[in-house]
Amino acid sequence: NLMKLSSHYMVNDKHIDLDTILNNSIGLLGIIPFSESILYPMFKNKNVNAMLQHINIISSSFDQLYIGLSKQSNEEREIIKYIYQELKEKKINMVAIHKISYLDPFDIDVYQTLKSISVGADNVILTEKEKNQSFQSIDELEFIFSDYPDLIENTNIIANKCNVTIDFDKYHLPKYSTDINADEYLKELSYKGLQKRLKLNNISNINPYIERINYELA
Repeated sequence: NLMKLSSHYMVNDKHIDLDTILNNSIGLLGIIPFSESILYPMFKNKNVNAMLQHINIISSSFDQLYIGLSKQSNEEREIIKYIYQELKEKKINMVAIHKISYLDPFDIDVYQTLKSISVGADNVILTEKEKNQSFQSIDELEFIFSDYPDLIENTNIIANKCNVTIDFDKYHLPKYSTDINADEYLKELSYKGLQKRLKLNNISNINPYIERINYELA
């Protein structure tokens, strides 16, 4: 089911709806990143009942569900003081999470450049959270969440439940129908990707791009 959800996410422009997740949740453990989910605006608008109801709906479809709490911005560091107590009183599982977008702190310039390219901007302004998305050691995370040791404990519990073995002794290639013409399939994917990028950048004069892609595919 995890592979199904991952594949669906990648082939649908990194979008996946809740029904698809819930229909493929058997055998999976779920973690909702609080500050990046619908739960956050609900809590911020003091609509706690709706937030708890949403958590219960999702929780009923997973073997286990955790609410992921992070401390990568001043806002998150403030909100955790309140949401932690609220969820603890309701006996809702929580876990420490830390979003990672680059390995080392000095890689932030590369991250900023790649993000600027992806959105078609000269130089995007990073949020405080994005500036704190480098990889953290175990000791660093234990220090960050020193006031919430149970969140780190749950992180370890989840890690110990993960048991994945990947066979690197052979190739794992996707299966394609032998009825598909490789050249035509490549053209189809190329035109589809081109249309997506032209639309994203509001480009109406498509002829130069069509000519170029036809040249490359010839």
